[in-house]
Amino acid sequence: MCAAIKYHFNIVTVPHLLCNGFSKEETEDALIDLEYLGIHNILAISGDSLGGSCRQTMYGYNRNASELTKQILNMNQGILLDQHAEKTQFVIGVGCYPEKHFEAPNMQYSDTIFLKKQRLGASYAVTQMFFNTRKFFNFLARIKNELTIPIIPAIKIMTNAKQVFSLSKNFHIDIPEPLVAAMSKAHTKTEQIDTGVNWAFEQCQSLIESGHTHIHFYIMRDTSTFLALLEKLDKQYSLV
Repeated sequence: MCAAIKYHFNIVTVPHLLCNGFSKEETEDALIDLEYLGIHNILAISGDSLGGSCRQTMYGYNRNASELTKQILNMNQGILLDQHAEKTQFVIGVGCYPEKHFEAPNMQYSDTIFLKKQRLGASYAVTQMFFNTRKFFNFLARIKNELTIPIIPAIKIMTNAKQVFSLSKNFHIDIPEPLVAAMSKAHTKTEQIDTGVNWAFEQCQSLIESGHTHIHFYIMRDTSTFLALLEKLDKQYSLV
């Protein structure tokens, strides 16, 4: 799919490589294919836990994104699992969590794990979605003395009132009370979508005016709300 997008539409792709569900051998095979296809920008993430036990393999599994990052960096040095080969040219992005990774015991530990991935050789990071922009700025303030790579803030447009609870539960993020209140007052689907788009617009304004020139958007299938947001941003900032 990445190759089709890259070569048919001439759009840069960033395949997400997961730890969970894939052995180191399968990961290496995928990376070899991507290198052959000329796709070099990788986002290395843990992925959702699958539960249960994994089948045994000779080299096992990457337990977390740091180990996955190490495997990719080894390939950049020409070190494969059971042989040496030509060096790959992957640029590695990683995830980071302004509101603490749900498995971390505290915020400091969560920040430390991200900074470890930076030290390993990550080139950039993309945040977990957040609706409280102040928490993103607080995250940057906490790590500013050690930060050496770009961090791309990530936004999701809330499209219905049920997401107030489902997003908080599934992604372990805080939904600000003003957004909860606004969504509860929006009775029709159109009103709920407008509320979500307006909230995301205000987030983007705050980010852009603070100097962030790149924003990642989490979009699931329906792009209409994203296009509505882009139209509002274009009127404000003349993006095109």
